[in-house]
Amino acid sequence: MSSYKSYILGSAMAVLAMTNLHAQATYNDTVRTNTWSVYAQGGLTWWNGMRGADVSNTRQPFTPDIAVGVDYNIRPWVRVGLKAEYTMIKTSNKLGTKVVSDKSEVVDGYNVTTKIEEARAQDRNNMSVFGADLNVDFNIMDIWHQRKAQRFNLWLGTGVGFWHGWNRNSITIATREVTEKKNDTYYEIYHHDKVKSNGICSQNNALYIPVSLSAEYDITPRWTAGVFGEYKYLPMNKDLTPKHMVSFGVRLAYNFVGHKMKSYKKRYEEALAAQEILKECCSQKDALENELNDVNAENENLKKQLADAQNDNRRLADEAKKAQAQKASGHVVYFDNDSDVITATEKSRLDDYLKTADGKQLSFIAEASKVGGAKYNQGLSERRLKAVLKYLQQKGFGKSSIKDAKAIGSINQGGASYRRVVIAE
Repeated sequence: MSSYKSYILGSAMAVLAMTNLHAQATYNDTVRTNTWSVYAQGGLTWWNGMRGADVSNTRQPFTPDIAVGVDYNIRPWVRVGLKAEYTMIKTSNKLGTKVVSDKSEVVDGYNVTTKIEEARAQDRNNMSVFGADLNVDFNIMDIWHQRKAQRFNLWLGTGVGFWHGWNRNSITIATREVTEKKNDTYYEIYHHDKVKSNGICSQNNALYIPVSLSAEYDITPRWTAGVFGEYKYLPMNKDLTPKHMVSFGVRLAYNFVGHKMKSYKKRYEEALAAQEILKECCSQKDALENELNDVNAENENLKKQLADAQNDNRRLADEAKKAQAQKASGHVVYFDNDSDVITATEKSRLDDYLKTADGKQLSFIAEASKVGGAKYNQGLSERRLKAVLKYLQQKGFGKSSIKDAKAIGSINQGGASYRRVVIAE
């Protein structure tokens, strides 16, 4: 009957633990195990250090950035994906004027000054960039897989990408030539202006390594919103590629969970039903626990009675062995537990025996009880044997009186009565 009740109690506890584990772990295991997601993201890109171009005067370091991608969730803690991204990098120089030539001379008695100035009316550099990268992301939050807030996840990712840029650089330069001619009675100014424009188109390719961090929250099991930040490292030193690029913005994803994911209403109804079952199990568990506590108390009492009876039996057996050993020809020196010191009582008994053992050949066997390890008990029996032999030498017994002496440790696996040195004639 007691086993049957224990079985019921154990089953109820198992149902409780499994239901709790299911409530905590089902969401991420269902939404993010062998499922696909598509997403779009947009924001700004900050760039710095354009290689092979003089853009230090003015620039637009923040440019729009848009991307689309697809992810495959292998497990709740890892996903792989492909992303396509577009951004535009723009730079321009300030309008400025510089003197190309400033010359004065005397021609036919006239002072002639010629000054040529050059001004940049426009210097623009626009680059459209398309990038595609393969990436793998790891869910940092899923280190705590049994957490309750599984709708929030933090993804850290990296990968490798390919960059292709279309670059157009256009420059417009205005040139003014001013000539002054004068003497004491004559003065004349001559102006000549001209404008020159040219454009350069080029393309470039490069590899980059993205490192991203994305914080995402499931609005519903199928729709996920979040924010992201990404750093692109371009290891190859190619013209018209920036040294640093950092993107940040918002992200919206659609998860193809389909029929695998139940609606929140259905999950709520199932949770209520499970809660009612748990309440019933808990009430039965409390009643069974009370009965089990009574049975355990009775068992503890029986165990105590059994232990007392076993101790009495050991004590009687040890006393019988002592009496039997004392009746035999020889003597037994007993030691305390884990001790190699001969007590005063044992010394007195040994002295009485030695009065009758003068001139006899004696054999000694030292032992230890089964308590402790075999190696330690062997050493303990050796120390006990040494203590007895030393005491006999103090009492005038020489080596000629010792026929045989050995220590055998706890080889006999005996109880307290085996903490001894047996002297046989």
